[in-house]
Amino acid sequence: MKSKMLFLLIFGLFFSVSQAQRIVKKVYPDKYLVEFTDKKNSPYSLEQPEKFLSQKSIERRRNYHLSLDESDLPVNPEYLAALKKLGVKILNVSKWLNSCTVLCKDTTVLQKIYELPFVKKPHSWRTNKKNYEKIYTEISRIQIPVKKNEVDLEKLEKKYGEAANQIAQLNGHLLHEMGFRGRGITIAILDAGFFNVHSLPAFDSLWKNKQILGTRDFVDGDSSVFDASTHGMEVLSTIGGNIPGKLVGTAPDANFWLLRSEDAYTEYIIEEHNWACAAEFADSVGADVINSSLGYFDFDDATQNYSYEDMNGNTSISTLAADFAAKKGILVVNSAGNDGDSEQRHIGAPADADSILSIGAVDKNNEYVYFSSQGPTFDKRIKPNVSAKGLDATVQGRWGNISSSSGTSFSSPILAGMVACLWQAHRNATNMQVIEAIEASSHQFSQPDTFWGFGIPNFYKADKILTEYQSGNTFLKRKLLLYPNPCNEVLFVEFSDNKQEYQPLGINLMIYNVLGELVYSDNKAVMEYNRLMVKQIQHLPRGVYIVKLSAEGHIFQGKLVKQ
Repeated sequence: MKSKMLFLLIFGLFFSVSQAQRIVKKVYPDKYLVEFTDKKNSPYSLEQPEKFLSQKSIERRRNYHLSLDESDLPVNPEYLAALKKLGVKILNVSKWLNSCTVLCKDTTVLQKIYELPFVKKPHSWRTNKKNYEKIYTEISRIQIPVKKNEVDLEKLEKKYGEAANQIAQLNGHLLHEMGFRGRGITIAILDAGFFNVHSLPAFDSLWKNKQILGTRDFVDGDSSVFDASTHGMEVLSTIGGNIPGKLVGTAPDANFWLLRSEDAYTEYIIEEHNWACAAEFADSVGADVINSSLGYFDFDDATQNYSYEDMNGNTSISTLAADFAAKKGILVVNSAGNDGDSEQRHIGAPADADSILSIGAVDKNNEYVYFSSQGPTFDKRIKPNVSAKGLDATVQGRWGNISSSSGTSFSSPILAGMVACLWQAHRNATNMQVIEAIEASSHQFSQPDTFWGFGIPNFYKADKILTEYQSGNTFLKRKLLLYPNPCNEVLFVEFSDNKQEYQPLGINLMIYNVLGELVYSDNKAVMEYNRLMVKQIQHLPRGVYIVKLSAEGHIFQGKLVKQ
């Protein structure tokens, strides 16, 4: 996995020494990012989503009660036509970010673009968007007897080949035995290329069963993805590979879109815009899961590098796009990064996004691997979320052999395939509920850290958690938001049951440690605008706590990490 960056504070070029006119943002030699002010007078309408979304994408929104909004509307085609009239070539277009990238070798044209009334004037890309937060609920407290993660690897190897360990490590084989192998789930893989996927043996069944739904190249602007990097091919093999007894992936029955967004030979910020456009395309064709074994932090031009402060969930294009995808109901799985042994040991973008699963790496013995990028995010959220095998992962070799590769590039797709299997078993669960169940099933959920996150998931347990959650227990469905989380000084608590907003009356706040001991109580708590501020949190020792609120006969609960 390459370490990338995006720091969009580039305000333009100079036409002359005396005229320091800031114009559109350069993202690659002769390529620029153009942002639009609005989507006014669009020929598209939210009342006719079939004009720009597939039926599967529309059904996803309906199933999870997700409303369409302006971000779903395509960029106004009149704006794009005006750019073409100026002589520039449109490369990729992002409706979520209301922007496009253009090829322009004549810098005098850039001034004309800048003067168009619908082109946004240069500004910092940073946003004050409200995070699309995860909601922790009573789901994390469910006590379920599960099978121990002890398996006969020799027996499993007869079925999975050398990939047995990376599946058994997650108890994924148990979901396969129950019949959940990803059927009916569509996974979009965003990567640098899928060398020879059309001819290598691991993918024969995908072609035979028409599980590869299509391809798209957002780097070269065509559909030819089989002549580029081997990276995406190896990634795909950990999920969809199917050579019984040699290599079987974590979701061999899933469907796939193969999307090239990355140029393996460059380190330019245009690739993040490609990422956003590829994620939008995945949404438009109805993908359920996105796997991205990509990351962005450093850049060819060191002046544009990210800093750790930028890993806050609100800065880079790819991070914003990842959260947009989550908002549309897609479950995004992304590599944490491979900088764990470098001076810059932290995760990159979009792994810092607040509504996705970011995956760290462990070895075959369930131990943290030195290269796996560490958390937390700059705003102190736990990252990576969970971990999977990333050292010597079994993959399809480029010439037909079975090989091995290392990196969080492979822990991510190994886990993404299991996400597909779990979601196949629980189609009514939302993407965020699936994420919560995976985290809650992990081996160190009560004591997460910056190396493993919540730990190695047990997908058999995650299946049981979602079964209980979906059994109709309305108590589990009440939501409690705690932030910042982890916390070290002041804690804010918000709560709602999606039916009413509670007035600041009759509130009882209780905080318990992991032993069930009451360590803080306030039966006269006062809420303002549905929010309670707790200043006494700074006196609690470091650790994990359960926060409970009772109001008007309702009980709400969430998990807090105190730093």
